Amino acid sequence: MSMIKRGSRGEWVQKLQRMLDLTADGIFGPKTESAVRIWQRNHSIGVDGIVGPQTWASFQNVPAPKPQPPPDNGYRLIGSTHVYTKDPLELFHSVQDKRADKIQLDNFMTSGYQWHHDDGVSYPLGILVEEGRVISDRQPHGKPAGTFIVYWNGDVAVKELLTIQGEYSVKFAVSGCTILPSIKMVSAGFVGKFADIGREAPRPVIGYNPTIRKAIMAVRPASTIQRGQDTLRNLGCDRGITLDAGGSTIFVADGKIRHRTTRRLYSVIAW
Repeated sequence: MSMIKRGSRGEWVQKLQRMLDLTADGIFGPKTESAVRIWQRNHSIGVDGIVGPQTWASFQNVPAPKPQPPPDNGYRLIGSTHVYTKDPLELFHSVQDKRADKIQLDNFMTSGYQWHHDDGVSYPLGILVEEGRVISDRQPHGKPAGTFIVYWNGDVAVKELLTIQGEYSVKFAVSGCTILPSIKMVSAGFVGKFADIGREAPRPVIGYNPTIRKAIMAVRPASTIQRGQDTLRNLGCDRGITLDAGGSTIFVADGKIRHRTTRRLYSVIAW
């Protein structure tokens, strides 16, 4: 492994930053150096802020964190992942079409894929159902895509749908890309340039934990689509989708912005 220090850039710096639970921008700056020094001190390594063979080896000796149960209800920060657990019947869509950090709601996160017209007005790209009312009934690539559905009786499903027509007693629905029980990018048309949805980025995901019968909303920084799958699985979910990641990601819990974006959003998932 390469020896890296303040001023270094590139892939090895990103690897280091992920292991230190930092934003993986690939630039070894003062925050990264400070985190390295703290790590070295906590692991009885000479504290110099330089990552050489001994410091790299110390990361290999740290066991992987065990899956942690989500809170029964409410917000928790697990590592660097923001998690909110809620009765799925309490989820709703809020159409905003404004800068995300200007939205006045106590609890919300990024919704499904969305885009904007030339004049800046935003619009949804996937299925959205709110209180049984269909807001949008289209899929980005004209192919069935992962749709998280809450029925009026409280049941939750993730289905590959081209249209919500044919589904009955739907209270809430949002489309993205299925990641549990398996990742289904190809069948949903997320290929070629659209495969970019699987890149490493701040990633909002929504899933269902059948043991506690709750919806799990989470945002994990520097997360590929595979890590998004791991996030939901570690939180006890057996079904779930990734939502609009990257620059569209926002997560607000208990009135505090936990992950911010200034991007204009058509709608958000709230509770």
